[in-house]
Parts: sequence; C-alpha cells; structure tokens
Amino acid sequence: IWEKPPLILITNGYTLNRRLMEPQAQELFKKPVKYIVLDEAHVYREETGAHIHFVIKRLKRILKSNTNTEPLFIISSATLPKNTLIDFASKLLQINENEIFWESYEKLVSKGKKKYIIHLVLLPNPFRSAEVLAENILLFLLEWSYFTGKKSIFFVDSIHEIHRLRHFAEVIIKRRLKDGITRALEHLKSTYDTNEPFYWGHYSTKPVGEKSFNLIDEFSKILDYHHGGLDRTKRFQIEENFKKGLKRCLLATSTLELGIDIGDIAVIAHYRYPFSGESYIQRVGRAGRSEERYYTTLSILILTNSPAQLKYVYGEETPS
Repeated sequence: IWEKPPLILITNGYTLNRRLMEPQAQELFKKPVKYIVLDEAHVYREETGAHIHFVIKRLKRILKSNTNTEPLFIISSATLPKNTLIDFASKLLQINENEIFWESYEKLVSKGKKKYIIHLVLLPNPFRSAEVLAENILLFLLEWSYFTGKKSIFFVDSIHEIHRLRHFAEVIIKRRLKDGITRALEHLKSTYDTNEPFYWGHYSTKPVGEKSFNLIDEFSKILDYHHGGLDRTKRFQIEENFKKGLKRCLLATSTLELGIDIGDIAVIAHYRYPFSGESYIQRVGRAGRSEERYYTTLSILILTNSPAQLKYVYGEETPS
C-alpha cells in the first residue's frame, strides 16, 4: 500500500486512526481524496461515533493541509429515516445540513417499489415458556420453508440457544414422534383423511416408492446454523449453501445481521427482542429484497413474559 497507493482503500476507523500516526501512511493523503464512504452509518454512535467523528476531523485537516481540498462524503443506512439521517450526518461529518443531499432507498435500489413489512409479535401463554413458543415457531419455519421452497432466518442472541433449538429440531422431535404420534397413527388413519396436508402421519416414517421417507429428517436437511464461534471457512460454506437453496432455514446470531444480500429470504424470526432497535431493523432488512418476494417481509418477534420484553407490547416501561 505504501509503495503503490491504491485507487480504493477499504479500512475501518480504528485502523485508520492508528495508521495516521505513521509518516508512511500520511503519504497516502498527499494527493486529493475524492470520496469517503461510510456504510451502515447508524453504527457510528455513542463511543464509536465520537471516535469516528474525530478520526474524520483529523483526516479532513490532513487533506486540507496537504492538498487544499475536501472529500465528498457518501453515507448509507437502512435504519435512519431522512430527518434523523441528515441531522446525524451533519454532526458526524461536521457538515452543514443544507450541504447534504439525500436519496431514498426505494428510488435508488427498489426502483420506486415500496417494501412492506408485516410485524407479528408473539407472547407465550403465561403457563408456558418462551422456549416452547420458540420451538413451535422453528417447527413452523422448517415446515413452511420445506413445502414452499422459500428461505427464513431465525435470529437468536445466544450460541447456546442456537444449539438447543437445533437439538430440538433434529433430535427431540424425532423422539416425541416415535413415542407419541406413532402410537396414534392407527387412530388417525381411521379418523382423518391421510391426504390432508396437516395430517400428523406425514411426520412419521412411511414408504415413498422404494425408499423410506421421514418428514422430520427432511426438515433437518434444510436446517443449518451460523454464529461467530464457527471459523470463516465454515461460515462461508453455510452462506453459500443458503444462497443456493441447499439450506433454507438458518439459526443465526448477529453474524447475519449485516453484510448479506440474499434476495429470496421471506421470513425473519427473532427469539426475544434484540439488544437494540437498530438490530431489529437490520435483521428485518435481510428479507423481502427482491421482486420474487414481492418486496415483502414477515417479521415474527417472540417475547418473554418479563417486564423488559412486555414494554414493546404496551409501549411503556411497565404495563398498566
């Protein structure tokens, strides 16, 4: 980089701040910089925002001293609305509001087509746990993704919970079926039409042609998980399988919250409200990004019965 300065430099605020202390790095900025781009600008808030604010201020001062020019800034965010974004950008970049040009995502990317989000908020029965509700939603997503071919992501903020839900889908359901539903099949056959799509016998092992077919096994084949504890190669392979449709339902932490663009995701589920409102918006933004999905997203939010979660239902700190 020092010997052959690139036309485009991709970096982060902390690396840039550290390198600006070195004379070699400062040589990069003895020529005008035309653009500085900040993607996902909403993350630059609180301590991080203050840090980036002063890094940019320092960089602008170096460019002004060396080249007598100032760069143009381009920032993007799918989270901040127009009025908030303009005020935010003005303070972050030390730019007057009347010097900021704003364009909507719908006009630039979706060709003017509005994106629709359906928010479904679920509370568990007071006599049942949120864990049971999450298990049922996962089973619903697996069944829906399997029969429709559409994709879904179930966000969980704990690696432990991801493995618990995966264990439920791949092991516990099979045991329940073996012990419970199998014994009831004869009764079901005499009571219900076996061609009905919701006939429970479909979940059990049955012959299809020359092979034995088990629907729960088929569900397991389209399920995978994604989190920061996996090495980069493993995460990349999971993402590729998801893009190709080899996997159609993912359990994921915030590792899939940003930076992926898979247009045919249709449903986003959240087990408990995420740590910040921005995270919720970012997660919902992963779905409904294509015409094939009608620019529509179903967002399923599973809350617990704790006061901290209930405030999102009642719109206040404690329910009245």
